[in-house]
Amino acid sequence: MIDNLMKEINDFIFEFTQKKIEINDNLFNIDYLKDSMQAMKFIIALEKKFNIEFEDDDLDFDNIKTPKQIYILIRTKLNY
Repeated sequence: MIDNLMKEINDFIFEFTQKKIEINDNLFNIDYLKDSMQAMKFIIALEKKFNIEFEDDDLDFDNIKTPKQIYILIRTKLNY
């Protein structure tokens, strides 16, 4: 079952990319996040949406490669 946070992340990704993404899909394989500038815009938008601030260590692309990994990272930041 998908919890509310995961649904919010999925909705956010769809709004940002206009692509339906599965939980384990690699976001860097879709056309929209192919370059580092788009990836940074995505990260900044995530911070604003979820009212969090990523540390340098968080910004390893492996931490934001899939919706599932983003979910784990944001849950950690929100102390769930």
